[in-house]
Amino acid sequence: MGTAVPVVNNGKDMKVEVAGNYDIYYDADKETITIYEAGTVLGDTWSLIGVNGDWDTDIDMTEVAPGIFVSPVVEITVDGWKLRLNHDWKVNRGCGTLVDNGTFVPAYQDGADIPLSGKFQVVYNANSDVIGTLKWGIAGSIESIPGFSWNNDIPMNLASDGKWYSITPITFAAADVFKIRKDGAWAVNRGGDFAAVDTAFAVAQDGPNITGVEGTYMVVYDPASETVALTGEFWGIVGDFNGWGNDVFMMYEGAGLWYAYGMTTADGWKLRKGAAWAVNRGGTFVEAGTPFAVEHDGPNITVSGLDTYQVCFDSEHDTILVK
Repeated sequence: MGTAVPVVNNGKDMKVEVAGNYDIYYDADKETITIYEAGTVLGDTWSLIGVNGDWDTDIDMTEVAPGIFVSPVVEITVDGWKLRLNHDWKVNRGCGTLVDNGTFVPAYQDGADIPLSGKFQVVYNANSDVIGTLKWGIAGSIESIPGFSWNNDIPMNLASDGKWYSITPITFAAADVFKIRKDGAWAVNRGGDFAAVDTAFAVAQDGPNITGVEGTYMVVYDPASETVALTGEFWGIVGDFNGWGNDVFMMYEGAGLWYAYGMTTADGWKLRKGAAWAVNRGGTFVEAGTPFAVEHDGPNITVSGLDTYQVCFDSEHDTILVK
């Protein structure tokens, strides 16, 4: 089970040792068949390629939450590497600028080799199509994320206001416990006593596990005041492209600006806050590079003339810029 078997045209019949239900996967490029027990979930795998000039070896990343991939610690001494999907160049990501400080930058199909060296963990958020490195992150026992544990981290993004924001909202159950920590290790960590949603509470080195949170929130850490807050003030995109179902959560960069990169649909879509329709935004697209006004319960947004684009929502002025 789980081992790729080479196959040939008109090869001999295959069989398994025990009768039952199985999933069979055929890789037409490699001419292999792999058999799994029925129901085995096989997700996409993102990897680093080109590390220290080695373009033949993939360093696989771990999917710590849906669409969020984190690499092991890598030490890169030679600039120039990329990310790719399923060990294949059909889907790859590069970017021209990236610094190892916890900020995230847009990723691009067939983008430039990434000119960053040092020792760090690489993070790719496939939901909003951004690349960064792991600095502050959230670790713990979180029931809504299958397989998540105290050895994983939901990365946080350093915004222009100096605060750290989880790169995706997290759904917490009342029994969940968590802390935030730096560099994927426990030498520097923060814990404290949760107070209430949208109320900052004090945290300290080696403080108690954070518990008692219930609902879907973005986690915000303010190192200046040594506080953490849980907030429902986050935005996502839904539309025809995803059946008006799960939100494509936008990344907060400070000053009321929310971003989503790598959008490829021209179908109708809208923004909504807190993954609910009580507060939403729609409007009429004008042209790329020109902000247009949006309003609650406004019309579905349809983009024309662009194959791939980014969306910037200015929540302070209720405008969207598409480019």
